[in-house]
Amino acid sequence: MCEYDTDDYNFKRQNMIKNLYGVVITLYNTGVSCEFFACYIILVSSFCDIVTDIIL
Repeated sequence: MCEYDTDDYNFKRQNMIKNLYGVVITLYNTGVSCEFFACYIILVSSFCDIVTDIIL
């Protein structure tokens, strides 16, 4: 998890995922349903791929 990837693409993608997971954890702690939580993780993964492709 703490490994620094020298590949810029992977590094950007990992940072984006970490930030979005921070949002997920915050929502989860406020009592959001597990179904929403699962859907959000799937959306986050595909969203990160799309955004990274656009950025790079």
